Amino acid sequence: MNFFQQIFRRYQQNTSGRQEKELVDRWYDATGDMQRPDWMNEEHTRQLKESTWQQVTANLGLETSTTRTTRIRRMRPIARYAATAAITGLGIWGMVQYFSKPSRQHTAQPTFTTFLAGPGTQKHITLPDGTEIWLNNGSSLQVRNTSNNDTTREVWLTEGEAYFEVAKDLSKPFIVHVDSLQTRVLGTAFNIRAYRELSKLQVAVTEGRVQVGYNTNVLDTLTRNMQLDYHPATGEFSIVHRESSGQNGWRDGRFVLDRADFNELALRIRLRYGAVLNSKNERIRHTAFSASFQAGASLESVLETLCALYNTRYSIERDTLIIH
Repeated sequence: MNFFQQIFRRYQQNTSGRQEKELVDRWYDATGDMQRPDWMNEEHTRQLKESTWQQVTANLGLETSTTRTTRIRRMRPIARYAATAAITGLGIWGMVQYFSKPSRQHTAQPTFTTFLAGPGTQKHITLPDGTEIWLNNGSSLQVRNTSNNDTTREVWLTEGEAYFEVAKDLSKPFIVHVDSLQTRVLGTAFNIRAYRELSKLQVAVTEGRVQVGYNTNVLDTLTRNMQLDYHPATGEFSIVHRESSGQNGWRDGRFVLDRADFNELALRIRLRYGAVLNSKNERIRHTAFSASFQAGASLESVLETLCALYNTRYSIERDTLIIH
């Protein structure tokens, strides 16, 4: 049994000394510091991590194991190749030298700042590059803190709606992620609506040019007054041309409905006023609502106006607003 086999056997059996345990841990962790491709999810990573450990133990003639006796840290997809190189190309002295230079193996992990706009509130954010972002009611955004070595500026809209005025920087594209949908720009202004309760995502451009893609596929390139509607359930999307300035009026505190279906109306009423809205009227449930209300408009005035516009009435039943 060679020296490597002895080390890994003791590690498997949880009988290795402190230095040997640390050596194997550092090898295992070092294989995970490469960037994971966008197409690979956490489940793929987990499976690859397990297969890598099986490969290591099998190559050393040890009993195959799917788990380690100590903590399991996330392993990147490149680990499979790094493991082979570490086992076949390095002696024990080489491993010690390899890990004694952490600057070669460990890159700084990105850090993120999270911004939230709860129900009934909005938030205005200015990023270090001068980009301005507005978050609508019930929205959350994660921003990757950039460094001089970054080639992109990236944010993740994890819920809700946001309007972006992106500072121009030709060397660093600005990318907005919504799950697997990416909106990529250099400098422009656009609105993204991505409430998870609604059936579609919307990207609407007010000025400039943006590219919208899903995973590695480009869906379309949008210019001023173009809107892309994407349906995550089916993967289908459509492009419409429309004046977008009106629907972005929410940034000024107005309550804006732009051809909203009943589900969107109910969602916006709840996020804005904290009230539950319902209706059993099929005509109302299939109506597209369009209206704009001044900042500070009361719930009562909103409902009375909508009922007058769409020839109906409302009542309150057990803390629920009912449109008849």
